Amino acid sequence: MNVRDADRAQKIFACLTIVASVVNSAMADVAWAAPLQRGSIEIAEDGTVVFDMGDGVRCAFRPRFVILHSTTDPKLAARPGQLGRVKYNVASWLAARGTGGGLANEDTSVTAGDGHDERILRGDTGRRTADYFSAASPIEWIAVGVNVKERTVGWQFAPSEFGELSATVELSDQGWPALTTRFKATKPGFYSLGYAGAPESDVKLAEEIWQPLIWQGRRIPDRSYLTLAYRCTLPAPMVHRDGVTTAVVVDPRVFPFQPLPDASNSQFGVAARNERGRMQSLVFAPVLGGAGSRMRAGETRRFRLRLFAQRGDTTVAFEQIAREIYGFKDYRTNAVGSLNAALENIIAYGMSPYAQFNEDLRGCSYATDVPGAVKNVSSLHPLSAALVTDNPEIYDRRVRPIIEYMLSREKFLFAVSPEIKIQSPSWRLKGPCAPTSELATLYRVTGEGNPYLLDMAREMLGKTRMLNLDTPSPARRWDKVLAVATAARDKELLAEAINRADAYLEHECVTGADDFQKQHASFWDQLVPQFPELLTLYETTNDKRYLDAAHAAARSYAQFLWVCPSIPAEEVLVNPGGKAPHYWYLRSKGHPQMSGAPERVDAWRLSEIGLAPEGPATSTGHRGVFLATHAPWMMRIGALTSDQFLHDLARSAVIGRYRNFPGYHMNTARTTVYESADYPLRDHRELSYNSFHYNHIWPHAAMLIDYLVSDAFARSGGQIEFPSHFAEGYAYLKGKIYGDRPGRFYDDEGVWLWMPSKLLEIDNDQLNYVTGRKGDSLYIALANQSFVSQTAAIKFNRDFVRLGDTAALRQWVDNVPNEPGRIGNDGSLSVEVPAEGLVAIALSGVDLSPRRLPPTVAPLPGQSSGGTRFVELPFAEKTTGLILQYGQRKSAYVYLQATDETVESATLHYRTSASSASWQEVVDASYPFEYTVRLSQGDDHFEFFVTTSAADGAASRSEVAHLESN
Repeated sequence: MNVRDADRAQKIFACLTIVASVVNSAMADVAWAAPLQRGSIEIAEDGTVVFDMGDGVRCAFRPRFVILHSTTDPKLAARPGQLGRVKYNVASWLAARGTGGGLANEDTSVTAGDGHDERILRGDTGRRTADYFSAASPIEWIAVGVNVKERTVGWQFAPSEFGELSATVELSDQGWPALTTRFKATKPGFYSLGYAGAPESDVKLAEEIWQPLIWQGRRIPDRSYLTLAYRCTLPAPMVHRDGVTTAVVVDPRVFPFQPLPDASNSQFGVAARNERGRMQSLVFAPVLGGAGSRMRAGETRRFRLRLFAQRGDTTVAFEQIAREIYGFKDYRTNAVGSLNAALENIIAYGMSPYAQFNEDLRGCSYATDVPGAVKNVSSLHPLSAALVTDNPEIYDRRVRPIIEYMLSREKFLFAVSPEIKIQSPSWRLKGPCAPTSELATLYRVTGEGNPYLLDMAREMLGKTRMLNLDTPSPARRWDKVLAVATAARDKELLAEAINRADAYLEHECVTGADDFQKQHASFWDQLVPQFPELLTLYETTNDKRYLDAAHAAARSYAQFLWVCPSIPAEEVLVNPGGKAPHYWYLRSKGHPQMSGAPERVDAWRLSEIGLAPEGPATSTGHRGVFLATHAPWMMRIGALTSDQFLHDLARSAVIGRYRNFPGYHMNTARTTVYESADYPLRDHRELSYNSFHYNHIWPHAAMLIDYLVSDAFARSGGQIEFPSHFAEGYAYLKGKIYGDRPGRFYDDEGVWLWMPSKLLEIDNDQLNYVTGRKGDSLYIALANQSFVSQTAAIKFNRDFVRLGDTAALRQWVDNVPNEPGRIGNDGSLSVEVPAEGLVAIALSGVDLSPRRLPPTVAPLPGQSSGGTRFVELPFAEKTTGLILQYGQRKSAYVYLQATDETVESATLHYRTSASSASWQEVVDASYPFEYTVRLSQGDDHFEFFVTTSAADGAASRSEVAHLESN
């Protein structure tokens, strides 16, 4: 049974016939269908809509509104909120009541870069308030009469000094009750009408709440913050109490797809805290000071809401509202090309000059955020790409330099000058900056031939470090202990990791966080339990508790993903006038506007649904981040738990979005410019639609590999699986990396994941694929990304695959052995893949030609590589030398901690086994002072010393150091 079938079989909610009892009416009872588990809907004498949930639980939606009015512009603007250790911009207004508060400026010398708007961060906060009910005095408006006609309940209101209000509740067999309002202003001014009749709860009695974007679980807003439409991943603030979640939901009809939602066009706002400090689902339309709020006498505003009450927590309600009201579904196909083609293009781009890799500094340019700096986060991402695609050039030109960087630098972000302050880079070679888990994993993946990596991992395990920004990376965190335990095969450490993980689960998953004080949260993954790490722990221990915890955390994370606006079944014109949207941040940096061909495309191609904004601090500007590393994790967790929602979100994030590296995010306006295969093949300043963080290229490639493998895992019911390691990175740089060990393809064990560029030529873009090899057998898994059956012809690249007369085929269709197709006279193979299906092929008796980057075989437990591969000298502050070996590739790396404040130039003097009679010299006349010497396989001895000259001409020389590998 696949994920979709299992979901249908286990469908939680059923449509029942419910009787509406109309109180104080001569009308007969009316029956209609509503998606409730049990109970009834009643209309009370005062017009209150009551959901009877059974067991004495009744949820009343009263005919109550509040109106806010201002005769002058309240100056709606985003400002940094005072929310503990979470940086989050909130809506604010000039305070009409009280003295304001809840706001604080940010230091833009540190908090700056892509997505950080100085107009917000440095904007005036005096006499401004983040509490919506301090922007104007809320005036209550309660119905004075009720009119019931068939399935419509009319709420009648007495006129007020500000205007006239009418409202109707429609009881439909097509869904949840719909509340429609009409407000007519009687005098000019700024107005905001809020429905405030949903069930209320004392803060202590509310089991959990949800208000986009950051208030979740027991993180209760300390005042009545308002979330504008453009920051609502789902416009439905929720309160969960007594096992029932209630919500007022903005109807999709009043939340348009076009234009792309932003602050200027937000027509409503939502909140979960009312004017009395109680938890309540609230919707206001328009927003005071926002679009449509300024009204002349006689002007009217209409709005439409849905009333929702259902058993289950807020994640269950989130899915149900997304599906049943907003029409969320598995909606994307490979309309712009296969994921394999995108992966191959991204890897080629990553090796090109356009990728802005600074070979001298061994890092990726970070010019978008911090000009003059470079940044790396992990060497594991390019290493995975090198292994899986069998590409030695990636190792030589990217993996090895990045490993050297990760071992020598102090932080991910490196600048050559201490004068650069933005995002708090380090300019010192006081490494490693590699996360503890990366050191342990590198030790494993490189064949356990570099033992100093494991030694470093053990040492770093006991240290709290700041590797990214000023966010501490705590010592002995359970997932770090797990990584070292796994690499070292240390049972005591594994027991410690499990004990620490259990304590973490008790605190984060059982008790739950109730504020924003305990940790920094620059990204969404820091606001929910660590579901990637928890899944990794499950895969290590096979303890289902950790899978359950990962599943619950992934569903909580889903609340940060867009499931709205609803996608219209129509085409949208993009790039009008032949110009692509111009991102304000890059425009401010002088990047000229890009050209873009005007075209009409299906709206779904342009949708952000399935993506997330970058994080709390930048969510005012980043609509949807393309580096969607949540997708492979959700695909895998969804498969293991039969959760169709996670499966659909995973596909929504990745499928049919781009043909090459698309940049970081969508913003400004809807466009197709990032879909193009040549989109990133431009100079940095020629890119102006979205930002480019060049250190994301290899994580993005690794994410696509992970997605392809996870999709094959899900579709095959776990029968196609390749072992992985966890790449920690941070935020959206977490993922699985593959290629160092063989896996399983149905009953065949020992199959290596093997996907060289251009291995296959498939004439149908709707098919993504994963390929593997074992001996004389080639394995192919074809995944149909469309909702109809697809046929294709497959051609094999003769540089890698040569078919002989003895070639034989086996085939599975949706995991059932099937009569295989035939290889044509032209050497092609014809296949038919069912809608959303999987066809797997094993082709034996073929001649395969792998390149020269074979995975290494690790030493047996208890063995180690001989020789001294790591040395530190007390010279130039500290001089470090090491030998790095992977397979047949071996190099020596030497670096000095001293900076250009004390050293003007430094010279490495070395000799190897092959040149033992003479010393070679390499001069480095600029900081940082570091050297790489490639060694031959026979070079098992490396001897070196360093000389330096200072600005005053003083010369110094280190002692001679010896490194060996044998």
